[in-house]
Amino acid sequence: MNININLDLTFGEAIDVLRAVHEKYMEAKHYFAECDNEEDTIGLQTPEEIKALYNNLLKQMKEKSSMFDLLDFIK
Repeated sequence: MNININLDLTFGEAIDVLRAVHEKYMEAKHYFAECDNEEDTIGLQTPEEIKALYNNLLKQMKEKSSMFDLLDFIK
């Protein structure tokens, strides 16, 4: 997933966006691990999709500011 996002955010707002996406990743990861019925996951974003979004956002933020250098990508 390669999405270029042009957001004019303060550092705090950017952290809030990353935190929200990371929380959704953790929720999706837990749900997909617990879910036995594949039909219950139809139409939901997979943890891999959310991880790609988070990593893409973080990469772009790191390119714009060194203040994000301490944050890690989701592996």
